[in-house]
Amino acid sequence: MKKLIALVLLLLCVLGVVGCMSKTYELPHDQFCYSVDGAQAYELDSADKQYLIDLLNSASWVNDLSNCASDFVFYTQKQEVRYHSECGTFTDYTNKKSTTVSEEQRATINAMLGIN
Repeated sequence: MKKLIALVLLLLCVLGVVGCMSKTYELPHDQFCYSVDGAQAYELDSADKQYLIDLLNSASWVNDLSNCASDFVFYTQKQEVRYHSECGTFTDYTNKKSTTVSEEQRATINAMLGIN
């Protein structure tokens, strides 16, 4: 019985850690995307916003800031994440890490933002 209780507690601990780690990025309660200079806000529909949040949460991040410039900034609930539309790089300035998306993902994101 003690082994079963220990196993259940261990499982709950593991699931708790995995659950916390899987939702690093969450949508804010207000505006989500701006041009990097703040001059223009971009209205994205809820499906596009969720695509971006899911992409950020599933990305392979490196603990280093990108050398790419940024032309968009996304404000999540706790992070400022900048995006460069030419190289497809996201840079999380809050957590000092970056990731580059695939060419297909870059094309999808750029289409959402109205970039041809």
